[in-house]
Amino acid sequence: MVCPVARAVLKVTSVRDTIVIGGSAGGIDAVSRVIAQLPPDLPATVLVALHIAPNQDSVLPEIFARHGKLPALAPSPGRAEPLKKGRLYVVRPDYHLAVVDGEARAVRGPRVNGRRPAIDVLFRSSARVRGHSVIGVVLTGMLDDGVGGLREIRSSGGVALVQDPREAAYPDLPSNAISGAGADHIVELDEMGPLLLRLLGVPVPDGPPKTGRDAGSERRSMPDPRRGPSQDWSSPSESPEAGSPSVYGCPECGGVLWNAGPSDLPRLVCRVGHAYDPESLLSQQITASDQAMWKALRALEEQASLARKLELRARSIGDQRAQGRFGEMAAAADRYSRLLRESLLHAANDLDSR
Repeated sequence: MVCPVARAVLKVTSVRDTIVIGGSAGGIDAVSRVIAQLPPDLPATVLVALHIAPNQDSVLPEIFARHGKLPALAPSPGRAEPLKKGRLYVVRPDYHLAVVDGEARAVRGPRVNGRRPAIDVLFRSSARVRGHSVIGVVLTGMLDDGVGGLREIRSSGGVALVQDPREAAYPDLPSNAISGAGADHIVELDEMGPLLLRLLGVPVPDGPPKTGRDAGSERRSMPDPRRGPSQDWSSPSESPEAGSPSVYGCPECGGVLWNAGPSDLPRLVCRVGHAYDPESLLSQQITASDQAMWKALRALEEQASLARKLELRARSIGDQRAQGRFGEMAAAADRYSRLLRESLLHAANDLDSR
């Protein structure tokens, strides 16, 4: 028999009934294996965010419905889908999947970690709205999209499951999740279904959520869900409390990136809402610098071509001074473009050999 004092301490406010799953490379197969273990009368809502190409058809509902027993759907833009137990909600190409109040919504906000859809948007929005009712699951993938969101789930009182990196097809994301956010359970795919079923429906006692260092700063970086379906769940407010400007620029729009995360898990967000965790930012910087160098090569080759045409015109009219000047400009542009092309190809070969 439970005494009145103990009963007060164990006061229940909710149960765990929301599963959010994130994955990147190899994620479709991994998610398929997990949902195949879940029964059709699952006492929870399942939401899945995967990195998928923006220009492909939305086929994930068909794939997951075929592998599992839960009806699956991808929310349409502008249409909110009420969250129902025993149902699977998945991302739509080029849209984030976000939890707003008791609904799943397709949100076409700024890219997060260079991705749309992004795992972080689903994880952070579910943590904000569902709190300690959430079970966050990180599967195979590259880089660190979803690590900050998983930490947010844990700091809000939710539970974190991470696929064992030794089993994952791509271990970077699970490893980064464990080191950057922590994990309540590290398991192989075949163990996830039974573990989820044991965790679901467990009463969540009333009281403050789990907290970590600077967890509050992460929550401050998240906007109010009542601002509407266009919210991308990652933009800092314009208040100085949201963070301080960093020394980095946004690879996508060039704006100043602000420090919006805790000191031990940097999170950088620009004014319009492009957000990056550290490895994703580095990856985007490499891509941006590579694109800039190829653009420079194109500009040099166009410069050489135009200078040669002007050289020929000057020769045709007997203007030796102009002919010499344009000839020197063409030769210089040819020389610089050749050096840049060789450097780019040499860098590419170095990367391929690693």
